[in-house]
Amino acid sequence: MALRLEAFHDPFPSPEWLMRVFRPIVQTFMRAVFDTWHNLALCSVVYPAVVNHPAETALAVEVARTVMGEDSVDPDHSQLMGSEDFAFMLEHRAGNIALLGNGSTAGLHDPGYDFNDAAIPYGVGYWTRLVETAMPVQKS
Repeated sequence: MALRLEAFHDPFPSPEWLMRVFRPIVQTFMRAVFDTWHNLALCSVVYPAVVNHPAETALAVEVARTVMGEDSVDPDHSQLMGSEDFAFMLEHRAGNIALLGNGSTAGLHDPGYDFNDAAIPYGVGYWTRLVETAMPVQKS
């Protein structure tokens, strides 16, 4: 099992900035490669980028290594291009997204996806240890 964590250390540009910068690039590419032009004025960024917070990501990596072993954790996983509604929360609260490896099956939203039940103890162990570490019980 491998827990894959991503970290961005700089704030990601706003959706408005992304559209202002990338719209002309996409239009130029479409004209050059496909000899066509599309009006992208109505295009917008619906989901923000996931921006993992450094301290929370470091804690998640530390906990994952404790639970799964040093060699099973990849904090330098390549960035993913999917959208994620969790990104909205990360705009307001510090946190990060962690991915629990599930073997070589099809991806999560693919009809051929088959959850590997052997991953359950690792997931439970990770979340339990994360809560115990981040929010220790206060002794009175």
